[in-house]
Amino acid sequence: MKFDNIVIVGGGSAGWMTAATLIKVFPNKNITVVESADVSAVGVGESTTQLMRRWQHFLEIPDIDFLTKCNATNKLSIRFENFHKKDGVGFHYPFGRLDERYFNVADWFAHQSLTGVPFEDLVSDMSPISECLATNKVPTTPFDDNFVGTTWSLENDAAWHFDTHKFYAYLRDDYCLPKGVKRVVAHVTDTTTDADGFITSVHTKQGNITGDLFFDCTGFKRVLIEGVMNEPWVEFNNKTYTDSAWAAARPYKDKEKELRLYTNSVALDYGWVWEIPTWERIGTGYNYASKYISDEQALAEFKEYLGPVADEMEFRHIKMRNGMSKRLWVKNCVSIGLSGAFIEPLESNGLMSVHEFLLNFVNIAEGKDTLNNFDAHTFNHVNKEQFLNFADFVTIHYAMTARDDTQYWRDIQNQEFNDSSLLQEIYNLRGANYRSIPDRFQNLGANTYMLAGHKINPYSSFKHSNMNFWRDTFPNQIYNLDTIIKPNNISKKKITDTFPTSVEYYGQFHK
Repeated sequence: MKFDNIVIVGGGSAGWMTAATLIKVFPNKNITVVESADVSAVGVGESTTQLMRRWQHFLEIPDIDFLTKCNATNKLSIRFENFHKKDGVGFHYPFGRLDERYFNVADWFAHQSLTGVPFEDLVSDMSPISECLATNKVPTTPFDDNFVGTTWSLENDAAWHFDTHKFYAYLRDDYCLPKGVKRVVAHVTDTTTDADGFITSVHTKQGNITGDLFFDCTGFKRVLIEGVMNEPWVEFNNKTYTDSAWAAARPYKDKEKELRLYTNSVALDYGWVWEIPTWERIGTGYNYASKYISDEQALAEFKEYLGPVADEMEFRHIKMRNGMSKRLWVKNCVSIGLSGAFIEPLESNGLMSVHEFLLNFVNIAEGKDTLNNFDAHTFNHVNKEQFLNFADFVTIHYAMTARDDTQYWRDIQNQEFNDSSLLQEIYNLRGANYRSIPDRFQNLGANTYMLAGHKINPYSSFKHSNMNFWRDTFPNQIYNLDTIIKPNNISKKKITDTFPTSVEYYGQFHK
């Protein structure tokens, strides 16, 4: 199958990210985006993961464009509040490398089992940006080795908060159209397929648009992948996933305090609230499980959480579908974004699946004149595995909860969990013999914070009692880590004091 003529149906972030990626890799292809003027973007994906940096750098999009044209701010962490218990206690999942100059995660947990220091101290002790998170200071220069032993930097380690609508408008007007991407503002009314079921054209009131390869970026409507290819949607019935949301924009009351450098996620009775600070306002919303609460009740609960400021806000209702297309690529139709896969946005997966699926497509298609069915099989396999692993990652945010204050949280506690590779690692950590723990634990990476936040230490009293047997496995400093941790935290505060506040830093791009 040739793919000289590529048609992208649907605009928004998914459509224009697809166009930007393809025109970067295939500058000689004819690429057309067909977007309807009367269809608005979902717009909940204002928070990204670190992985978006790979896509951004690949497309050679400078940070200054995000900052000035997308109302962007940097995201250094995700904070989770009330996920373990309804007690107002939160924990961070900071991005970037840990400070492992003198000790590692396994050392810290061994130390914690001996000293009983709060689990929440893990972030302060291990992350070089902990002081930045606490004080809203932007790490404008890499950390000095003399202070925290790492080269953590905004350019490589931070993610983004930005205005979704300004983001895709930038991709459209400043990146894609100048490079030759064609834009057709029209609603697709019908399609034509050949005898083998391949799409040959899409119909609009402005005429028919022919193509060789079609990308479905129409969101949950799935106009092509389901409407034409009849590819079924496979629902994820995991009780942890929320399926509805009320979204809104909240004005700043005290920007110095509220322009935080992290996405805040606060668990409520039947789901959780997100808070995403961009330069102009805070994007917020309540993701909830509609099985347990009506839309009206959810809105009332959300407004109660927001307080008096809710009277100044406009709310938009969103219905979500957790799951993925059985196949993402069928014949000459490729589904990207919500049309292909979706998990509730607890870890900002919406845009992540877009750029990761696109980069996987590039890996398969670059340098080829034609595409075949094996290419489609490869794309489907790789992306399915990747997305299901991410779904498991979302699950562990809930799996270890101690909340039982509503039926929603009680059902989460009592649900059956599958034996995914990620959960198996956690099972092993909690039950493995003491000699195998260090290696297993150090391989967990980001999941460290989920364990700590849910008050789980891999070292039980049994393992603690046997420390003398295996203490040579660890550096001696696990028994006196305070002599390292306290001076190190003082050093982090010293360098953080030299950084500008979030308002000072981002304000310079909006004068």
